[in-house]
Amino acid sequence: MKNFIKTLDKKCPAFTYLCGKFPRLTFEKVKADVFVGPQIKQLFKDQQFEAVLSDKEKAAWQSFEKISNGFLGNFKAAYFRELVQDLMDSYEQLEVQYVAENALFIFTPGFLSIKL
Repeated sequence: MKNFIKTLDKKCPAFTYLCGKFPRLTFEKVKADVFVGPQIKQLFKDQQFEAVLSDKEKAAWQSFEKISNGFLGNFKAAYFRELVQDLMDSYEQLEVQYVAENALFIFTPGFLSIKL
């Protein structure tokens, strides 16, 4: 989520929508990605949020949603490698350069008791 928020232009409709969606969060907190699980889940269900995203942003958001639902938490999808690759590809389109380093660290053998 943090990588996604950092790529958003602070004047774009998606960022403005986030500020309006969570009025108790200040602009600085939205900018710093101070979101908790329930807020992220609200955004997953929010069709209007996806409507204000550009095509590249929407692809990255949907990849993040897929990996959140299919890998993170108690459930580990059998096709998690594809989920991770899809996330990395879509974030690369948004020019998020450091997500690859984070993903490689997180998904190395032994981390989270997952064997690749």
